[in-house]
Amino acid sequence: MELVAPAQLADLVAADGRVSGVRVRRGGPTAGSTVDDLPADLVVDATGRGSHTPSWLESHGFDRPKESRIDVDLRYTTWILPRYDDDLDGDRGCLVGATVARPRFGAALAIEGERWMIAAGGYHEDIAPADLAGFRTFAAGLPAPEIAQLMVSREPVDGPRAYHFVSSTRRHYERLTQFPDGLLVTGDALSSFNPVYGQGITVAALEALVLRDLLTKPTSDLARQFFRRAARLIDVPWDIAAGSDLRIQSVPGPRPVRVRLINAYMARVQAAAAVAPDVGAAFLRVANLIDPPQSLLGPRLGAQVLMARRRAAPVGPPAADRRAPLMEVPRPRDLPFGDSVDADPPLRGQA
Repeated sequence: MELVAPAQLADLVAADGRVSGVRVRRGGPTAGSTVDDLPADLVVDATGRGSHTPSWLESHGFDRPKESRIDVDLRYTTWILPRYDDDLDGDRGCLVGATVARPRFGAALAIEGERWMIAAGGYHEDIAPADLAGFRTFAAGLPAPEIAQLMVSREPVDGPRAYHFVSSTRRHYERLTQFPDGLLVTGDALSSFNPVYGQGITVAALEALVLRDLLTKPTSDLARQFFRRAARLIDVPWDIAAGSDLRIQSVPGPRPVRVRLINAYMARVQAAAAVAPDVGAAFLRVANLIDPPQSLLGPRLGAQVLMARRRAAPVGPPAADRRAPLMEVPRPRDLPFGDSVDADPPLRGQA
């Protein structure tokens, strides 16, 4: 079997306003290196947040795309723990979102090998420690107790793994008036989302479907059509992520009336999810880009959200396994838009 030397992208090959391939460097400093040009009808930049396409455009006389940024500066730490059948009363996942009062978040997700992947983190200087005792203390400060209770008495089988995410970034290629033929940008290189919401891979897959559909019909303005359609795809998850992050006071950015209105309603949706499974399912379908956000405003769902204001929901494990005092989710108050209930309930369910 012939072994192919690793190749590193060195540059794009372009002439007369068209990208016609890539220049790659093979080999390393010890064995010497060679540079080859690989021709291509279409080059797709899927190199992620570190994409060099904006700099390349500038160096070749094109405008750089404008950027939208949300400086979340979040960090989270992840451990792998053994999982037992009666954990979380049989549920296979628990998500605890950050709130205005306690801007920490956490998740427990069932994975293969009868294990939990447990993560917790916070914004800016609120960092989940990498030592086990410190992490347990941090988890006890989450807005709901389930994750801390999973961490109380069992030893991890792997971890910790720490991650730092500085900012969500969206590059507006759709606004450029000139762009070279033969080149596209997709995935995190186009829009990089706060990983807590798990939207990046879904958006990249949807962009791939857009490209597939466009390539079935030859067109002379592929880039313009692709970026415009991709921008419409990105709008929804970007608004969801941006709006959620802007609930946190330490995240800088404008908070227009529209964002404050949506956040006020979404706080009530999440509170209702603790006592109305249909609301929880509807929220997850929107968060996972299956249904449009407007689906949360339908009369039947809206009635359930409003009715949930009449009762508080206990947050915690079943009564037979309560090792810590339960928290009560406060009834959503009539607060000014932009405020939130003090503790959103965790979302729990079967995977």
